[in-house]
Amino acid sequence: VMSPIIILAAAACCQGKNPQTFEEVIEKANAAAQLNKANALKQWSLPDWQHMPNLVQFGMVQSSVPVLFLNNNKTAVDIVMNFLEDATCNTSSDWWKMTFQPTPTHPSVLGPNVNYNFVGAPLEHAYFVSLFALFNSRSTWVREKGAAQLSLKVENCFQEFYLRYLEATLLFFPGDATEPAVWQQFQSENIDFVRRSSALFGAQTLVLDPAYANRSLPNGQTVWDMYNTYETFFYEFLKQRALFGLFVELGSSGYWTRTWPCVFNLYALPIRPRLRNRAKMFIDLAMLEAELVSTKGVRVGQKSRDKKAECPTCSKHGADPALEHHMYTSLTPQLYGTDFSKTPTLFTEPVSIQQITDYNISNVSILIHYLGISPDTNGTLTIRNQMIGQVPKSEVSECSSSRCAQTFRPTPCACEAAAPLPHVASHVTYINTSAQVHYVYRTPSFGLSGVLFSPNDVFSPNTQQRGTGLIFTNADRSAVMFPHLTGEKWG
Repeated sequence: VMSPIIILAAAACCQGKNPQTFEEVIEKANAAAQLNKANALKQWSLPDWQHMPNLVQFGMVQSSVPVLFLNNNKTAVDIVMNFLEDATCNTSSDWWKMTFQPTPTHPSVLGPNVNYNFVGAPLEHAYFVSLFALFNSRSTWVREKGAAQLSLKVENCFQEFYLRYLEATLLFFPGDATEPAVWQQFQSENIDFVRRSSALFGAQTLVLDPAYANRSLPNGQTVWDMYNTYETFFYEFLKQRALFGLFVELGSSGYWTRTWPCVFNLYALPIRPRLRNRAKMFIDLAMLEAELVSTKGVRVGQKSRDKKAECPTCSKHGADPALEHHMYTSLTPQLYGTDFSKTPTLFTEPVSIQQITDYNISNVSILIHYLGISPDTNGTLTIRNQMIGQVPKSEVSECSSSRCAQTFRPTPCACEAAAPLPHVASHVTYINTSAQVHYVYRTPSFGLSGVLFSPNDVFSPNTQQRGTGLIFTNADRSAVMFPHLTGEKWG
Protein backbone atom coordinates (compact mmCIF):
# COMPACT_ATOMS: atom_id res chain seq x y z
CA VAL A 1 0.00 0.00 0.00
CA MET A 2 1.48 3.29 -1.07
CA SER A 3 0.17 5.88 1.37
CA PRO A 4 1.91 4.69 4.57
CA ILE A 5 5.21 4.37 2.69
CA ILE A 6 4.90 7.92 1.38
CA ILE A 7 3.97 9.28 4.79
CA LEU A 8 6.85 7.54 6.53
CA ALA A 9 9.32 8.78 3.93
CA ALA A 10 8.00 12.31 4.21
CA ALA A 11 8.18 12.29 7.98
CA ALA A 12 11.94 11.87 7.71
CA CYS A 13 12.34 15.16 5.88
CA CYS A 14 13.16 17.68 8.47
CA GLN A 15 14.15 16.21 11.84
CA GLY A 16 16.11 18.59 14.04
CA LYS A 17 14.95 21.73 12.22
CA ASN A 18 13.55 24.75 14.05
CA PRO A 19 9.70 24.55 14.07
CA GLN A 20 9.55 28.33 13.66
CA THR A 21 11.62 27.95 10.51
CA PHE A 22 9.03 25.47 9.24
CA GLU A 23 6.26 28.01 9.68
CA GLU A 24 8.24 30.72 7.92
CA VAL A 25 9.07 28.44 4.99
CA ILE A 26 5.43 27.38 4.61
CA GLU A 27 4.08 30.92 4.88
CA LYS A 28 6.57 32.29 2.37
CA ALA A 29 5.91 29.47 -0.12
CA ASN A 30 2.13 29.82 0.09
CA ALA A 31 2.29 33.59 -0.35
CA ALA A 32 4.52 33.25 -3.42
CA ALA A 33 2.31 30.49 -4.83
CA GLN A 34 -0.80 32.66 -4.51
CA LEU A 35 0.96 35.49 -6.34
CA ASN A 36 1.99 33.10 -9.11
CA LYS A 37 -1.58 31.78 -9.40
CA ALA A 38 -2.87 35.34 -9.77
CA ASN A 39 -0.27 36.09 -12.45
CA ALA A 40 -1.17 32.88 -14.29
CA LEU A 41 -4.86 33.79 -14.20
CA LYS A 42 -4.09 37.17 -15.69
CA GLN A 43 -1.89 35.61 -18.36
CA TRP A 44 -4.56 33.12 -19.43
CA SER A 45 -7.36 35.66 -19.43
CA LEU A 46 -5.61 37.62 -22.19
CA PRO A 47 -5.03 35.08 -24.98
CA ASP A 48 -4.45 35.92 -28.61
CA TRP A 49 -8.11 35.65 -29.54
CA GLN A 50 -7.65 36.31 -33.26
CA HIS A 51 -5.18 33.51 -33.88
CA MET A 52 -6.79 30.55 -32.16
CA PRO A 53 -6.46 27.29 -34.13
CA ASN A 54 -9.19 24.67 -34.31
CA LEU A 55 -10.98 23.40 -31.23
CA VAL A 56 -8.87 20.34 -30.50
CA GLN A 57 -6.02 20.67 -27.99
CA PHE A 58 -5.71 24.44 -27.75
CA GLY A 59 -6.27 27.27 -25.31
CA MET A 60 -9.74 28.72 -26.07
CA VAL A 61 -11.72 26.49 -23.72
CA GLN A 62 -9.08 26.61 -20.99
CA SER A 63 -8.76 30.38 -21.27
CA SER A 64 -12.53 30.81 -20.99
CA VAL A 65 -12.34 29.76 -17.33
CA PRO A 66 -10.12 32.64 -16.12
CA VAL A 67 -11.88 35.12 -18.43
CA LEU A 68 -15.27 34.40 -16.84
CA PHE A 69 -13.81 33.97 -13.36
CA LEU A 70 -12.03 37.35 -13.34
CA ASN A 71 -14.91 39.06 -15.18
CA ASN A 72 -12.87 42.22 -15.71
CA ASN A 73 -12.75 42.43 -19.50
CA LYS A 74 -16.13 42.82 -21.19
CA THR A 75 -14.71 42.29 -24.66
CA ALA A 76 -13.12 38.98 -23.63
CA VAL A 77 -16.31 37.88 -21.79
CA ASP A 78 -18.40 38.63 -24.89
CA ILE A 79 -16.02 36.64 -27.08
CA VAL A 80 -16.28 33.66 -24.69
CA MET A 81 -20.08 33.87 -24.64
CA ASN A 82 -20.24 33.91 -28.44
CA PHE A 83 -17.87 30.96 -28.59
CA LEU A 84 -19.89 28.99 -26.02
CA GLU A 85 -23.17 29.82 -27.76
CA ASP A 86 -21.87 28.37 -31.00
CA ALA A 87 -20.38 25.33 -29.26
CA THR A 88 -23.47 24.43 -27.22
CA CYS A 89 -26.45 25.75 -29.21
CA ASN A 90 -25.31 24.89 -32.71
CA THR A 91 -25.65 21.13 -33.21
CA SER A 92 -23.50 21.44 -36.35
CA SER A 93 -20.60 22.98 -34.41
CA ASP A 94 -17.27 21.23 -34.08
CA TRP A 95 -17.94 20.65 -30.39
CA TRP A 96 -21.26 18.88 -30.94
CA LYS A 97 -19.89 16.80 -33.80
CA MET A 98 -16.84 15.78 -31.77
CA THR A 99 -19.02 14.73 -28.84
CA PHE A 100 -22.03 13.10 -30.50
CA GLN A 101 -22.81 11.19 -33.67
CA PRO A 102 -25.60 8.90 -34.92
CA THR A 103 -25.23 5.41 -33.47
CA PRO A 104 -24.77 2.33 -35.69
CA THR A 105 -27.99 0.67 -34.51
CA HIS A 106 -30.04 3.82 -33.85
CA PRO A 107 -29.24 6.35 -36.62
CA SER A 108 -31.71 8.85 -35.16
CA VAL A 109 -30.04 8.76 -31.74
CA LEU A 110 -26.95 10.78 -30.97
CA GLY A 111 -24.47 8.72 -29.05
CA PRO A 112 -20.83 9.33 -28.10
CA ASN A 113 -18.56 10.04 -31.06
CA VAL A 114 -16.29 7.00 -31.31
CA ASN A 115 -13.67 8.97 -33.22
CA TYR A 116 -13.20 11.18 -30.17
CA ASN A 117 -13.31 8.40 -27.58
CA PHE A 118 -16.84 9.14 -26.37
CA VAL A 119 -15.97 12.39 -24.61
CA GLY A 120 -15.41 14.95 -27.35
CA ALA A 121 -11.96 16.48 -27.18
CA PRO A 122 -10.62 14.99 -23.93
CA LEU A 123 -8.35 17.85 -22.90
CA GLU A 124 -11.01 20.50 -23.42
CA HIS A 125 -13.96 18.61 -21.97
CA ALA A 126 -12.68 18.86 -18.39
CA TYR A 127 -12.82 22.63 -18.84
CA PHE A 128 -16.04 22.59 -20.81
CA VAL A 129 -18.01 20.97 -18.01
CA SER A 130 -16.37 23.27 -15.47
CA LEU A 131 -17.67 26.29 -17.43
CA PHE A 132 -21.19 24.92 -16.96
CA ALA A 133 -20.66 24.15 -13.27
CA LEU A 134 -18.86 27.38 -12.36
CA PHE A 135 -20.79 30.02 -14.27
CA ASN A 136 -24.43 28.90 -14.31
CA SER A 137 -27.03 31.20 -12.75
CA ARG A 138 -27.22 29.17 -9.53
CA SER A 139 -23.46 28.92 -8.95
CA THR A 140 -21.96 30.34 -5.77
CA TRP A 141 -19.04 31.53 -7.90
CA VAL A 142 -21.48 33.80 -9.75
CA ARG A 143 -23.61 34.80 -6.77
CA GLU A 144 -20.86 35.34 -4.20
CA LYS A 145 -17.51 35.74 -6.00
CA GLY A 146 -18.32 38.12 -8.83
CA ALA A 147 -17.74 35.67 -11.67
CA ALA A 148 -19.46 36.28 -14.99
CA GLN A 149 -22.76 34.50 -15.51
CA LEU A 150 -23.57 32.49 -18.60
CA SER A 151 -26.21 34.11 -20.74
CA LEU A 152 -29.65 32.57 -20.39
CA LYS A 153 -29.43 31.12 -23.90
CA VAL A 154 -25.98 29.61 -23.32
CA GLU A 155 -27.03 28.12 -19.97
CA ASN A 156 -30.13 26.56 -21.54
CA CYS A 157 -28.00 25.10 -24.33
CA PHE A 158 -25.50 23.73 -21.79
CA GLN A 159 -28.40 22.06 -19.97
CA GLU A 160 -29.65 20.36 -23.12
CA PHE A 161 -26.10 19.38 -24.08
CA TYR A 162 -25.44 17.62 -20.77
CA LEU A 163 -28.88 16.04 -20.66
CA ARG A 164 -27.98 14.47 -24.01
CA TYR A 165 -24.56 13.56 -22.60
CA LEU A 166 -26.17 11.61 -19.74
CA GLU A 167 -28.54 9.88 -22.15
CA ALA A 168 -25.60 8.84 -24.35
CA THR A 169 -23.73 7.61 -21.28
CA LEU A 170 -26.64 5.33 -20.37
CA LEU A 171 -26.88 4.07 -23.93
CA PHE A 172 -23.22 3.15 -24.24
CA PHE A 173 -22.20 2.59 -20.62
CA PRO A 174 -25.29 1.12 -18.95
CA GLY A 175 -23.27 -0.24 -16.04
CA ASP A 176 -22.40 3.29 -14.97
CA ALA A 177 -26.05 3.98 -14.26
CA THR A 178 -26.34 1.60 -11.33
CA GLU A 179 -22.98 0.58 -9.91
CA PRO A 180 -19.96 1.83 -11.87
CA ALA A 181 -16.92 -0.31 -11.09
CA VAL A 182 -14.01 1.55 -9.54
CA TRP A 183 -11.41 -0.81 -11.01
CA GLN A 184 -12.95 -1.06 -14.48
CA GLN A 185 -11.63 1.33 -17.11
CA PHE A 186 -12.87 2.07 -20.63
CA GLN A 187 -10.19 3.09 -23.10
CA SER A 188 -7.22 4.90 -21.57
CA GLU A 189 -7.26 6.43 -18.10
CA ASN A 190 -7.44 10.07 -19.17
CA ILE A 191 -10.39 9.39 -21.48
CA ASP A 192 -12.24 7.38 -18.85
CA PHE A 193 -11.57 10.04 -16.20
CA VAL A 194 -12.84 12.84 -18.45
CA ARG A 195 -15.99 10.95 -19.42
CA ARG A 196 -17.04 10.00 -15.90
CA SER A 197 -16.19 13.31 -14.27
CA SER A 198 -18.01 15.17 -17.06
CA ALA A 199 -21.09 13.05 -16.39
CA LEU A 200 -20.78 13.79 -12.66
CA PHE A 201 -20.60 17.56 -12.97
CA GLY A 202 -23.04 17.71 -15.86
CA ALA A 203 -25.58 15.88 -13.68
CA GLN A 204 -24.67 17.89 -10.58
CA THR A 205 -25.29 21.19 -12.37
CA LEU A 206 -28.53 19.97 -13.91
CA VAL A 207 -29.99 18.99 -10.51
CA LEU A 208 -29.62 22.59 -9.32
CA ASP A 209 -32.51 23.41 -11.67
CA PRO A 210 -35.80 21.83 -10.50
CA ALA A 211 -36.90 21.59 -14.12
CA TYR A 212 -34.09 19.10 -14.79
CA ALA A 213 -33.48 17.39 -11.44
CA ASN A 214 -36.33 14.91 -11.84
CA ARG A 215 -36.16 14.50 -15.61
CA SER A 216 -36.42 10.85 -16.55
CA LEU A 217 -33.59 9.19 -18.44
CA PRO A 218 -33.92 6.24 -20.86
CA ASN A 219 -33.40 3.62 -18.13
CA GLY A 220 -36.09 5.07 -15.87
CA GLN A 221 -33.67 6.82 -13.54
CA THR A 222 -33.73 10.54 -12.98
CA VAL A 223 -30.92 13.06 -13.42
CA TRP A 224 -30.77 13.22 -9.61
CA ASP A 225 -30.21 9.44 -9.50
CA MET A 226 -27.34 9.74 -11.94
CA TYR A 227 -25.76 12.51 -9.90
CA ASN A 228 -25.90 10.41 -6.73
CA THR A 229 -24.42 7.41 -8.55
CA TYR A 230 -21.43 9.31 -9.94
CA GLU A 231 -20.81 11.26 -6.73
CA THR A 232 -20.69 7.97 -4.79
CA PHE A 233 -18.44 6.46 -7.45
CA PHE A 234 -15.82 9.21 -7.24
CA TYR A 235 -15.93 9.28 -3.45
CA GLU A 236 -14.90 5.61 -3.45
CA PHE A 237 -12.65 5.94 -6.52
CA LEU A 238 -10.42 8.53 -4.84
CA LYS A 239 -10.04 6.34 -1.76
CA GLN A 240 -9.10 3.24 -3.73
CA ARG A 241 -6.65 5.09 -5.95
CA ALA A 242 -4.99 6.75 -2.95
CA LEU A 243 -4.52 3.39 -1.28
CA PHE A 244 -3.34 1.33 -4.24
CA GLY A 245 -1.45 3.48 -6.74
CA LEU A 246 -2.92 6.87 -7.74
CA PHE A 247 -2.74 6.70 -11.55
CA VAL A 248 -2.44 4.21 -14.39
CA GLU A 249 -0.77 6.83 -16.60
CA LEU A 250 1.59 7.74 -13.79
CA GLY A 251 3.96 10.59 -14.54
CA SER A 252 2.69 11.19 -18.06
CA SER A 253 4.28 14.11 -19.88
CA GLY A 254 1.21 14.57 -22.09
CA TYR A 255 -1.86 12.89 -20.62
CA TRP A 256 -1.59 14.63 -17.26
CA THR A 257 -2.99 17.68 -19.04
CA ARG A 258 -6.23 15.78 -19.54
CA THR A 259 -6.41 13.98 -16.19
CA TRP A 260 -5.30 16.66 -13.74
CA PRO A 261 -7.97 19.24 -14.68
CA CYS A 262 -10.49 16.49 -13.79
CA VAL A 263 -8.73 15.96 -10.46
CA PHE A 264 -8.86 19.67 -9.65
CA ASN A 265 -12.52 19.71 -10.73
CA LEU A 266 -13.19 17.14 -8.01
CA TYR A 267 -11.80 19.66 -5.53
CA ALA A 268 -13.24 22.87 -7.00
CA LEU A 269 -16.73 21.90 -8.16
CA PRO A 270 -18.54 19.47 -5.79
CA ILE A 271 -21.62 20.73 -3.99
CA ARG A 272 -21.14 18.02 -1.35
CA PRO A 273 -18.25 18.74 1.05
CA ARG A 274 -17.32 15.08 1.49
CA LEU A 275 -16.16 14.72 -2.13
CA ARG A 276 -14.26 18.00 -2.04
CA ASN A 277 -12.52 16.99 1.21
CA ARG A 278 -11.52 13.60 -0.15
CA ALA A 279 -10.24 15.19 -3.36
CA LYS A 280 -8.04 17.47 -1.24
CA MET A 281 -6.50 14.45 0.51
CA PHE A 282 -5.99 12.65 -2.81
CA ILE A 283 -4.28 15.68 -4.38
CA ASP A 284 -2.03 16.06 -1.32
CA LEU A 285 -0.88 12.45 -1.65
CA ALA A 286 -0.38 12.67 -5.41
CA MET A 287 1.64 15.87 -5.06
CA LEU A 288 3.72 14.28 -2.30
CA GLU A 289 4.44 11.26 -4.49
CA ALA A 290 5.59 13.62 -7.25
CA GLU A 291 7.79 15.57 -4.86
CA LEU A 292 9.42 12.43 -3.47
CA VAL A 293 10.30 10.95 -6.88
CA SER A 294 11.56 14.20 -8.42
CA THR A 295 14.98 15.80 -8.38
CA LYS A 296 16.40 18.96 -9.91
CA GLY A 297 12.86 20.00 -10.85
CA VAL A 298 12.01 16.91 -12.92
CA ARG A 299 10.50 13.52 -12.27
CA VAL A 300 12.98 10.66 -11.72
CA GLY A 301 10.41 7.91 -11.40
CA GLN A 302 8.27 6.08 -13.94
CA LYS A 303 7.10 8.39 -16.73
CA SER A 304 4.24 7.49 -19.05
CA ARG A 305 4.67 8.76 -22.63
CA ASP A 306 7.84 10.56 -21.62
CA LYS A 307 9.29 10.24 -25.10
CA LYS A 308 6.35 12.11 -26.60
CA ALA A 309 7.30 15.73 -27.37
CA GLU A 310 4.61 17.38 -29.47
CA CYS A 311 5.97 20.82 -30.25
CA PRO A 312 8.24 21.45 -33.28
CA THR A 313 11.24 22.39 -31.16
CA CYS A 314 10.89 19.83 -28.37
CA SER A 315 11.73 16.81 -30.50
CA LYS A 316 15.03 18.45 -31.49
CA HIS A 317 16.33 18.38 -27.97
CA GLY A 318 16.19 14.72 -27.00
CA ALA A 319 14.47 13.62 -23.80
CA ASP A 320 15.04 16.73 -21.71
CA PRO A 321 12.04 18.78 -22.88
CA ALA A 322 9.73 15.81 -22.29
CA LEU A 323 11.20 15.47 -18.82
CA GLU A 324 10.04 19.00 -18.08
CA HIS A 325 6.47 18.59 -19.23
CA HIS A 326 5.13 16.65 -16.29
CA MET A 327 2.54 17.84 -13.82
CA TYR A 328 5.16 18.38 -11.13
CA THR A 329 7.38 20.69 -13.17
CA SER A 330 4.55 22.59 -14.84
CA LEU A 331 2.64 23.32 -11.62
CA THR A 332 5.62 23.93 -9.31
CA PRO A 333 5.39 27.76 -9.42
CA GLN A 334 1.69 27.71 -8.53
CA LEU A 335 2.16 25.16 -5.76
CA TYR A 336 5.51 26.04 -4.21
CA GLY A 337 5.95 29.66 -5.24
CA THR A 338 9.07 29.03 -7.34
CA ASP A 339 10.25 31.22 -10.22
CA PHE A 340 7.49 31.38 -12.83
CA SER A 341 9.89 32.41 -15.60
CA LYS A 342 11.68 29.06 -15.41
CA THR A 343 8.56 26.99 -16.06
CA PRO A 344 8.31 25.24 -19.45
CA THR A 345 5.51 26.72 -21.55
CA LEU A 346 4.32 23.78 -23.65
CA PHE A 347 1.85 22.42 -21.11
CA THR A 348 1.30 25.29 -18.71
CA GLU A 349 -2.15 26.20 -19.99
CA PRO A 350 -4.18 23.25 -18.62
CA VAL A 351 -4.04 24.53 -15.05
CA SER A 352 -6.69 27.24 -15.02
CA ILE A 353 -8.94 25.11 -12.79
CA GLN A 354 -6.17 24.97 -10.21
CA GLN A 355 -5.62 28.70 -10.50
CA ILE A 356 -9.12 29.61 -9.37
CA THR A 357 -9.26 27.30 -6.35
CA ASP A 358 -8.05 27.90 -2.82
CA TYR A 359 -5.95 24.74 -2.91
CA ASN A 360 -2.60 24.96 -1.13
CA ILE A 361 -0.14 22.12 -1.37
CA SER A 362 0.47 20.22 1.88
CA ASN A 363 2.96 21.57 4.41
CA VAL A 364 4.92 18.31 4.22
CA SER A 365 5.49 18.73 0.48
CA ILE A 366 6.61 22.33 0.96
CA LEU A 367 9.11 21.41 3.66
CA ILE A 368 10.59 18.58 1.59
CA HIS A 369 10.79 20.82 -1.47
CA TYR A 370 12.70 23.59 0.31
CA LEU A 371 14.54 21.80 3.12
CA GLY A 372 15.31 18.42 1.59
CA ILE A 373 14.58 14.89 2.72
CA SER A 374 16.12 12.20 4.91
CA PRO A 375 18.81 14.23 6.71
CA ASP A 376 19.96 11.16 8.67
CA THR A 377 21.19 9.61 5.39
CA ASN A 378 22.31 12.89 3.79
CA GLY A 379 19.43 12.88 1.32
CA THR A 380 19.84 9.28 0.16
CA LEU A 381 16.77 7.05 0.28
CA THR A 382 14.78 4.37 -1.54
CA ILE A 383 11.07 4.75 -2.28
CA ARG A 384 8.87 1.75 -3.08
CA ASN A 385 5.31 2.32 -4.29
CA GLN A 386 2.70 -0.03 -5.67
CA MET A 387 1.69 0.65 -9.29
CA ILE A 388 -1.74 0.09 -10.79
CA GLY A 389 -1.87 -2.01 -13.93
CA GLN A 390 -2.14 -5.75 -13.30
CA VAL A 391 -4.89 -7.50 -15.25
CA PRO A 392 -6.70 -10.55 -13.80
CA LYS A 393 -6.12 -13.95 -15.40
CA SER A 394 -9.70 -13.92 -16.70
CA GLU A 395 -8.81 -11.04 -19.02
CA VAL A 396 -5.56 -12.47 -20.40
CA SER A 397 -5.05 -13.93 -23.86
CA GLU A 398 -2.14 -14.89 -26.09
CA CYS A 399 -0.35 -12.05 -27.87
CA SER A 400 0.51 -12.00 -31.54
CA SER A 401 4.05 -13.10 -32.36
CA SER A 402 4.88 -9.53 -33.45
CA ARG A 403 3.72 -8.21 -30.11
CA CYS A 404 5.92 -10.68 -28.26
CA ALA A 405 8.88 -9.58 -30.38
CA GLN A 406 8.18 -5.89 -29.71
CA THR A 407 8.25 -6.51 -25.98
CA PHE A 408 11.36 -8.72 -26.10
CA ARG A 409 9.50 -11.86 -25.00
CA PRO A 410 9.53 -15.36 -26.49
CA THR A 411 6.41 -16.61 -28.26
CA PRO A 412 3.87 -17.40 -26.88
CA CYS A 413 3.44 -14.48 -24.49
CA ALA A 414 0.45 -13.00 -22.69
CA CYS A 415 -1.55 -9.84 -23.38
CA GLU A 416 -4.69 -8.30 -21.95
CA ALA A 417 -7.92 -9.49 -23.54
CA ALA A 418 -10.11 -6.46 -22.93
CA ALA A 419 -13.81 -7.30 -22.89
CA PRO A 420 -15.87 -5.50 -25.55
CA LEU A 421 -19.33 -3.98 -25.14
CA PRO A 422 -21.75 -3.13 -27.98
CA HIS A 423 -20.48 -0.09 -29.92
CA VAL A 424 -18.09 0.74 -27.10
CA ALA A 425 -14.34 0.43 -26.99
CA SER A 426 -13.00 -2.43 -24.95
CA HIS A 427 -12.58 -2.11 -21.23
CA VAL A 428 -10.06 -3.54 -18.81
CA THR A 429 -10.38 -4.49 -15.16
CA TYR A 430 -7.43 -3.89 -12.85
CA ILE A 431 -6.45 -5.82 -9.73
CA ASN A 432 -6.29 -3.38 -6.85
CA THR A 433 -3.40 -5.26 -5.22
CA SER A 434 -1.18 -5.08 -8.29
CA ALA A 435 2.12 -6.97 -8.07
CA GLN A 436 3.96 -4.18 -9.88
CA VAL A 437 6.35 -2.15 -7.72
CA HIS A 438 7.87 1.22 -8.54
CA TYR A 439 11.38 1.71 -7.12
CA VAL A 440 13.13 5.08 -6.92
CA TYR A 441 16.62 5.49 -5.43
CA ARG A 442 17.51 9.12 -4.74
CA THR A 443 20.84 10.66 -3.80
CA PRO A 444 21.99 14.30 -3.89
CA SER A 445 23.80 13.50 -7.17
CA PHE A 446 21.31 11.40 -9.12
CA GLY A 447 18.00 9.57 -9.15
CA LEU A 448 17.63 5.99 -10.35
CA SER A 449 14.25 4.41 -11.02
CA GLY A 450 12.85 1.08 -12.16
CA VAL A 451 9.69 -1.03 -12.12
CA LEU A 452 9.69 -4.57 -10.74
CA PHE A 453 7.14 -7.02 -12.10
CA SER A 454 6.85 -10.64 -13.16
CA PRO A 455 6.78 -11.37 -16.91
CA ASN A 456 4.32 -14.13 -16.06
CA ASP A 457 1.74 -11.49 -15.14
CA VAL A 458 -0.01 -9.13 -17.55
CA PHE A 459 -0.23 -5.37 -17.14
CA SER A 460 -2.08 -2.63 -18.97
CA PRO A 461 -1.52 -0.18 -20.53
CA ASN A 462 1.47 -1.70 -22.24
CA THR A 463 2.17 0.77 -25.07
CA GLN A 464 2.59 3.96 -23.12
CA GLN A 465 6.24 4.59 -24.04
CA ARG A 466 6.96 4.44 -20.34
CA GLY A 467 10.46 5.42 -19.36
CA THR A 468 12.53 4.61 -16.31
CA GLY A 469 16.22 5.13 -15.79
CA LEU A 470 18.91 7.41 -14.46
CA ILE A 471 18.82 11.22 -14.14
CA PHE A 472 21.76 13.23 -12.80
CA THR A 473 21.40 16.51 -10.94
CA ASN A 474 23.99 18.36 -13.02
CA ALA A 475 22.97 21.53 -14.85
CA ASP A 476 22.13 19.65 -18.05
CA ARG A 477 20.22 16.92 -16.19
CA SER A 478 22.03 14.13 -18.05
CA ALA A 479 19.67 11.18 -18.44
CA VAL A 480 19.71 7.56 -19.55
CA MET A 481 16.21 6.21 -20.15
CA PHE A 482 14.95 2.67 -20.81
CA PRO A 483 11.58 0.97 -21.16
CA HIS A 484 10.50 -1.48 -18.50
CA LEU A 485 9.45 -3.96 -21.18
CA THR A 486 5.76 -3.08 -21.36
CA GLY A 487 5.73 -2.50 -25.06
CA GLU A 488 7.74 0.42 -26.34
CA LYS A 489 11.41 0.43 -27.29
CA TRP A 490 13.41 3.21 -25.73
CA GLY A 491 17.11 3.76 -25.47
